[in-house]
Amino acid sequence: MNYAHTFRALRRIGMLFLLPAALFIGCQNNATGPDTADSEVTDEDIAISVANLICEDSGGALDQIGDVLEMIGMGMQSPALKSDPAAGILVRTAEYDSVQQIWTISFTKERGTAGDSLYSLFSRTYSLQLFSRSGSPQQYWITEEDTARTFDVAIIAGTGLHHGPHFTHTLTAIDGSWQGSGADTPLITINGNIHRAAIDTIYRPLSMKISDHAVNLTLSDVTGPRGSRVGLTEKVSGTVSGQFTADVTVYRENMTITRHIVRDISVDLSAGRSRIKIGPQWFVVHPGSGEISDS
Repeated sequence: MNYAHTFRALRRIGMLFLLPAALFIGCQNNATGPDTADSEVTDEDIAISVANLICEDSGGALDQIGDVLEMIGMGMQSPALKSDPAAGILVRTAEYDSVQQIWTISFTKERGTAGDSLYSLFSRTYSLQLFSRSGSPQQYWITEEDTARTFDVAIIAGTGLHHGPHFTHTLTAIDGSWQGSGADTPLITINGNIHRAAIDTIYRPLSMKISDHAVNLTLSDVTGPRGSRVGLTEKVSGTVSGQFTADVTVYRENMTITRHIVRDISVDLSAGRSRIKIGPQWFVVHPGSGEISDS
């Protein structure tokens, strides 16, 4: 199956389905008055975009953290590297370069069913290098009775489409570099950076907002259990911070405005319910679905 072709087709279908509904769909958890929400760019709009960049179901940073915890946990042994449609993993491949001593791992994932109100289709490609007790590269988590202690991960490519009842999110760029420690323990610690860019369309009762944005994020002492990603959002903790930059265009009857937005952001990852800080305001976000509300 050609997943790139499928992705492009679903993106076109999703936009054709959602754009005509823009004037009729209200935004869930509207934290501002209707006129402000429809006519200006609110912190809640920014929080929606940041949630899509972070949450697991949209292919956000939490999904990548889960991939890393799982890759280390399965020890990169080839029998574990299979597709698993029941778990939403359509493609999973891994190749080892014995000269560079680096793994290249690719995933294509689907969350939900095309046509549902919540749906995601995305792919990621990583490089992974494991290091022994002495700091030398090794192929597997356990190689010649030496368990890897640390690792380097790079996000080298990705695509993504995520839509809900009141928004669409299309990833346009992604890269990152993370360092991990504690690979020989049940709890892994990850530090590093990630850059993402995306275009979001947010639907308000009387308007449509298109946010063309980028964010540079720093992961600080993000921890999670090595192994299965089942219940991931209940297990990961840590801090993500950075700067969000966007050009947002608001379309309303007889009015079009454009705003350039720059905001410092902070995300407190905690079991089950994380928080996003946009300027002075905190929003509670479900780290799986990305649904937000006022704190």
